[in-house]
Amino acid sequence: MTTEKKKKSLLRRILKYTFRTIGIIILIFLVWSLIPLKQTIKPIEPRADTRYWSMKDGYKIAYTFIDGDTINSNHCIIFLHGGPGGYIHSAIINQMK
Repeated sequence: MTTEKKKKSLLRRILKYTFRTIGIIILIFLVWSLIPLKQTIKPIEPRADTRYWSMKDGYKIAYTFIDGDTINSNHCIIFLHGGPGGYIHSAIINQMK
């Protein structure tokens, strides 16, 4: 074998193992990214003043009724869970009382 053939053979082996290594790293990263994370936020527990609206299909919607201030004509506020802002924490509702 000539030295040029040896160089080409060595280059092919280097490239082959480099691409295999990159492929294995990508595969490990993909598998690792699919592993679910541990829950970091405590589940939401209903407050003492939580009420439920039962729907005809069997599911329920939880709500909290807070009386408005009729002297200053403040209107009612409706908090909906989810969306871009996340869930509504009890501290936010307590500020409105």
